[in-house]
Amino acid sequence: MSQLFLGAFYDSVNLSVGPTLTYTFFFLMLIELLYVSFKYTSPFDDKEKS
Repeated sequence: MSQLFLGAFYDSVNLSVGPTLTYTFFFLMLIELLYVSFKYTSPFDDKEKS
């Protein structure tokens, strides 16, 4: 049953397993890089609050 579910999931995106995982982790890495760049380049310093 799990093979049927996984096959239906990967067929729904019309890609094989490799490109699907590659795109998923690429977008997650992009989100992480944006988060880190905004966090460390923000004009507000956390040390000023305390």
